[in-house]
Amino acid sequence: MAKEAKQYRWVCPECCGFKLASSRPKKIATVRFCLPCSEATGLLVERGCPKLDKSRETKAERDKVRRERAVATKRKTKKKARAKREETAEEKWHYGGYDLRAEATRLLKIARGEGYPCKKPSMTANWRHKGGYATGRSWGGKVHLTIPKGSPAAPALVLLAHELAHEAAPGHHGFEWRWLFSTLVNKGYGVTVEYKGGCSSRDLHKAAIQAVAAKLNEELTDAQLEADEEGA
Repeated sequence: MAKEAKQYRWVCPECCGFKLASSRPKKIATVRFCLPCSEATGLLVERGCPKLDKSRETKAERDKVRRERAVATKRKTKKKARAKREETAEEKWHYGGYDLRAEATRLLKIARGEGYPCKKPSMTANWRHKGGYATGRSWGGKVHLTIPKGSPAAPALVLLAHELAHEAAPGHHGFEWRWLFSTLVNKGYGVTVEYKGGCSSRDLHKAAIQAVAAKLNEELTDAQLEADEEGA
């Protein structure tokens, strides 16, 4: 035997009379209208179901709260993600207590004092995910540094001096660049790195890292003493 549909009171707002019907009678069903009141007023008087109206209001309120919570959760998640990105972006500039942006300002001041006027370049930094060495690029007033996460300070500082020397001195790895690079490292970090005529730029870079690491009492791996061929 089929289960009978639950019946609800459909109440006339004028006379308060009611009839029983399902929760969703057809729109043209007579139960939806109070015929005596309609005849008296000359207009159709529609019955309502207070219980269903209250249920719909409760559901609407519940849905509103659910939507507001979802929006708040989404906003909070985005805020956390943005804070994490900002924290990560800031962390990429810091190695061993040194802020590479502040170091760039200081090293360029040394370069200007040596007769190499140079504006501070636009700088970007990223972490290297493969390989333990740091590398950089400089071109047309821009410097990009790629350094392993958690790197000691020495490789990062020397790489910065390397790329800033490119920005200030003419030539790629010529005499002026080598002289200025070694000068920035020596005066910037209180070490002595001598440029020798037969020394390659890679060997000079490695010697500078070793000298700065010794000054800062940092122990380095073989990979951290290297630079990739293009960056050196």
